[in-house]
Amino acid sequence: MIFIFGAPRSGTSWLGKIFDSHPDTLYRAEPDKELRNTDIPFLCSDQDIPVFQEATARYTEELMDVHNSNALGSPPFLRKAYHSDIQNAVRKTTIYTVKSLGRIKGLSGPFGNINVPDFADYNGNTGIVPVIKSVGSMGRVGLYLAGVPDAKAIIIVRHPCGHIASVISGRRTRNLPLSVALGGIGETKPAKDRGMDQKTLENLPLLDQLAWRWLVLNEMAIHQAAASENALVMKYEDLCAEPEPVARRLFEFSKLSWAQQTENFVAESTAS
Repeated sequence: MIFIFGAPRSGTSWLGKIFDSHPDTLYRAEPDKELRNTDIPFLCSDQDIPVFQEATARYTEELMDVHNSNALGSPPFLRKAYHSDIQNAVRKTTIYTVKSLGRIKGLSGPFGNINVPDFADYNGNTGIVPVIKSVGSMGRVGLYLAGVPDAKAIIIVRHPCGHIASVISGRRTRNLPLSVALGGIGETKPAKDRGMDQKTLENLPLLDQLAWRWLVLNEMAIHQAAASENALVMKYEDLCAEPEPVARRLFEFSKLSWAQQTENFVAESTAS
């Protein structure tokens, strides 16, 4: 299994689709947004990781069972090696139909929860590699690494100015919430080490809140990733500067062979 972690607006969608373009992967885009779990902490300290390890392992299995059109990410939906011609055609037609109906006012709720057939037994087929992308688990990186010990985790970090500018842009176009989710961030070790507390954080201006959130989430993820040889931290700007070489290195780290379909996708997604 491969995890892709990052803060919102940090390039996770593009990186996730690069992995989704591989013929052997089975992709889930932010299934934790569709199936939330409050039994494990959103921000997990090092000492609490063993406490929630088993619960996280179970939750990961549940996340792979989320395969509605939202959890499959955005197009293109490329061919998989484990699909026949008929399965490929049925799956793509179902995805585009469900997504199209979901855009119609009043139908987004009912159609948004319809599962799209995977035509894949990833538990029984060792050739299928599950990939989960999340923008809500930067404070849980250590938990997932402990819960799924054989998994690989990639943490993508974007420069704070680029990240915050993108968040503000999203707020202006109303693609992102108007409020900043700060639950517990002021009580974490990175915040306390710098003299911050939750009440003070909640009363700061927007830019300050976004900067503190960026710092805490990325520092927690990087710190927990450093404790595992199965985790890799990368910069979004490096992927932008050298898409194919960086993608090749990430695939090598993840034990994925390089695929012509992925090479084509990387070229096409950077050509406009």
